[in-house]
Amino acid sequence: MNWAISLFSDRWAKAPIARRPDWARLVDALTTPDIVGPHGTKDHLPLWSPAQYPDGETRGAARVQSLSMLVLDYDDGTLIEEALGAWCQWPGVLHTSFSHKPSAPKFRVVLPLSAPVPAAHWPAVWRWAWRTAAKKIDSKCKDASRCYYMPAAREAGGAFEAYAWPATRPTVFLGDAVPWAAELSELTKPKPPPVPRPVIQVSAGRARRKAKARLDEDPHSRLSLARALGAELLGDPPIARRIACPSCARRDVWFAVHPDQSAWAKCNHAKTCGWWGDLFNLARDNGWQL
Repeated sequence: MNWAISLFSDRWAKAPIARRPDWARLVDALTTPDIVGPHGTKDHLPLWSPAQYPDGETRGAARVQSLSMLVLDYDDGTLIEEALGAWCQWPGVLHTSFSHKPSAPKFRVVLPLSAPVPAAHWPAVWRWAWRTAAKKIDSKCKDASRCYYMPAAREAGGAFEAYAWPATRPTVFLGDAVPWAAELSELTKPKPPPVPRPVIQVSAGRARRKAKARLDEDPHSRLSLARALGAELLGDPPIARRIACPSCARRDVWFAVHPDQSAWAKCNHAKTCGWWGDLFNLARDNGWQL
């Protein structure tokens, strides 16, 4: 079996070079790093993409026709062993990134798909991968046109690591590669209409300041807000979690019910979102009229 990919001579190249490697060729390419030297950079290394383009088209998400593989970047400190455990049920390759260090693991998992995914379906396939990876993968890889540097290391025998599995049957893939189609039908079902949020009406001025003070200082008011926002309450004393973020819209905002622990609400995605604020603003930004 072969997989359609696109090659680019360097990061500035726009015209894809179409290739269809078999599994043995793919494993060899992704487990054999270029050696750039101790002071080298990756800027002039070739890149590749699992995207296929129509003849004559240039790189860009709007022009992607289909994708042949899932490519997942881990750079949040997840251990290599943990990622292998999550994905080893399907054939794949893992190799460390150029900036990888044993003390700060950074690596890439490549999973060939059992059939090409049309670009229109890619968001649903990505959501499946995001969920399967427990939201630990880099969300930038959801871009259908994203390109990836070929493996590289600063010196031979350095920190580079690579794995391919299953080693005992590397060319047997029919029916073994990631079964995305079954997940797609579930993920593309129409979503039910949202339940209308109840509205809390509070007059402006002095009443508004009182409402803010209660949310800043009163555990009972904070607990009531947590329940109204549909938060999960975990721990003792409780922490309100899985609240919609006003900035990135992911349900990853949390706050402490007891303000002595932490007065502010914060989004877990400090690097990619960074939202934080008081509970009054959180309530307002989630559609409550205070």
